[in-house]
Amino acid sequence: MVTCFPAQGPCHIKLDAALDAIASSQQNLGEKFTTFYLPNCDKHGFYKAKQCESSLVGPPARCWCVSAWNGKILPGAGNIPGDSECHQEVTH
Repeated sequence: MVTCFPAQGPCHIKLDAALDAIASSQQNLGEKFTTFYLPNCDKHGFYKAKQCESSLVGPPARCWCVSAWNGKILPGAGNIPGDSECHQEVTH
């Protein structure tokens, strides 16, 4: 059987790196560490349409819409309200 996708999707790879960076930053910054970004991945390892920074002290700091394939911000969707929806431009 031939697999079309790598063992980990692009979002899962970025998520692993983000978790490492967050762990390091939290050790260095302690209580000053309040906002961070963890990629929002689907079950196949690709990016979900809506990505948001997380905040330890309140609602998401900011959100944006991305391409499922590479996580790049879609034109005109770089800063949206946290309750807005994004629509995928392609499906997999």
